[in-house]
Amino acid sequence: GRKSGRSTLMFESVSSQFQSQLQSLIGTLSQTSPHFVRCINPNERRDASLLDASACLHQLRCGGVLDAVHVTRAGFPSRYPYSDLLARFHFLAPSRDATPGLSDQDKARAVLVSPLVNLSQELFRIGKTKVFLRHHVIERLEGARAQFLAASVECIQHAWKGNVARRVHARLAAGFLARVVSARQLRRAFVREEMARRAEVARLEKEAREKAEAAERARREEE
Repeated sequence: GRKSGRSTLMFESVSSQFQSQLQSLIGTLSQTSPHFVRCINPNERRDASLLDASACLHQLRCGGVLDAVHVTRAGFPSRYPYSDLLARFHFLAPSRDATPGLSDQDKARAVLVSPLVNLSQELFRIGKTKVFLRHHVIERLEGARAQFLAASVECIQHAWKGNVARRVHARLAAGFLARVVSARQLRRAFVREEMARRAEVARLEKEAREKAEAAERARREEE
């Protein structure tokens, strides 16, 4: 009897321990997003540097991976919360802020049907907390985003280059005007000096003539 009670107590301890571990595992899984990985043998020889394409394709077909991909593509494989979608693509529909109190669903719809994206209703679905997109739709969104950013960067570059060119032109024009003013001042100074030189030459010539005439009159008076 003592042996039976001891074994029952040990069994209950092991089962309770297993149950607690199982509950802990379930709690951990419920708090995470598990992903299942399907392993594929690259070749029959187990060589790390060899990839047998036909063998890999056969494993994918037998494992139903290709069928799962086709089924996923036929539905809405891309799913984004409204906050993530609007944070990345909100500027594709600038008119969304024109209406006060617009919901996230309406904002997301405005982005998807904007002229840069231009999606039909068949390519997306609006949910309560997420937007569902068909295959290749996210590529169109990224392409529209890249196009919009490239146009914005080009506009900013044009404005910046124009500002720099105007500054350079203003600086060159100021320097040119300064050189023109300096040239005019130099020319005026040269003219003044030339006039002063000519006036001095004329005065000296006049004095020389007067002296010569005075000497000639004195000579005549002596004769």
